[in-house]
Amino acid sequence: MQIRTKLHKYAEFIDSSEPYVVSEALRLLFRKDDEFKAWLEQREPAGESVQHQAEPNGEGLSKSASPSPKPERQLSTQRS
Repeated sequence: MQIRTKLHKYAEFIDSSEPYVVSEALRLLFRKDDEFKAWLEQREPAGESVQHQAEPNGEGLSKSASPSPKPERQLSTQRS
């Protein structure tokens, strides 16, 4: 099964949008990857943090802009 198909099915499964699933998956990845966090900190000017950038159409990917998943179905944080 293609990634795009799985993305669509997972978004349907948690009753949410595809952009929400992608956004939350990336947040999880960035939060868990200590090597990336260290690399990123080396490239940020002192006192600044990475800012969320808007999409090219001017809309950001925020939870409020997309339907929230059902409370009982959040993105899994456990590794298989």
